[in-house]
Amino acid sequence: MARKKPYTAKRFKLELSILAGLLLNLLVIAPFVFMLFAHSYITTTFYCFIIYSIISMILLILCLTFSVKQIIKYKEEKKEIVISILVISIIKLLLFFVFMTSSIESYNARSVWREDMKQKETEISIANAKKDAMAQERLDCIKKGEGVEINGTIWATRNIGTSGTFVSKPEDYGNLFPHSDAKGACPEGWRLPTHKEFEQLIEYTSWGELNGVKGRFFGRGERKVFFPAAGTYNEIYGQEDVDSGGYYYDSNGSCLYFTKGNASFKNSVDWRFSSVRCVKE
Repeated sequence: MARKKPYTAKRFKLELSILAGLLLNLLVIAPFVFMLFAHSYITTTFYCFIIYSIISMILLILCLTFSVKQIIKYKEEKKEIVISILVISIIKLLLFFVFMTSSIESYNARSVWREDMKQKETEISIANAKKDAMAQERLDCIKKGEGVEINGTIWATRNIGTSGTFVSKPEDYGNLFPHSDAKGACPEGWRLPTHKEFEQLIEYTSWGELNGVKGRFFGRGERKVFFPAAGTYNEIYGQEDVDSGGYYYDSNGSCLYFTKGNASFKNSVDWRFSSVRCVKE
């Protein structure tokens, strides 16, 4: 039966030094492990990255110094310990550079992502500010009596006079335009209505008069606009249908046509001059 070797102070120091070496090895890569996994949850600045790198470099130097001391100490007595320390040191260096490279790539990727997020947040805030400004502008337009909201669309209460300006009263005829000029006749912040918006508008309509001027009312209750029967002008017959019919352009290449009997649509042609009624953008 083999005798158990006594537990000497020298052996205790050896085991303690090996344990200390392992702890140092773990501490070398700890900052990089932290950066790899924790940086997704906290803001890692460039200066933090530099601090982590310096700490790891210091720990690596301490660790290698400790290994060299162990090699010098045991080079004569324990060759297997020397070989183990050399292998561990090489692995240690490889791990350090792997984690260092991974951390740099991770940090760069995180920085790019953060910049993209900042840019997107800026774009969203600008877009929201524009939406808020447009919403406020639409409300101001209604309060001033410049527009009436019908089926979600704000219709101007007056026709276009000279290009870019409204007439002074809802019953004023305004000017007649060819379709090519009507597209740019609305003031800033206004546009020609679409065909669909006109279709929604004529769901509720009635013939009538406003201050002695004949035309059609569109909408119900307080949400109602008056379109005067300004007629049309063409190069063949001249002025037509004044007080009996109205022609109003849409943006899709046709125009709303109404008489005392009904409201429908006609194709717009540039030889026919028609009225312009705008909607808010």
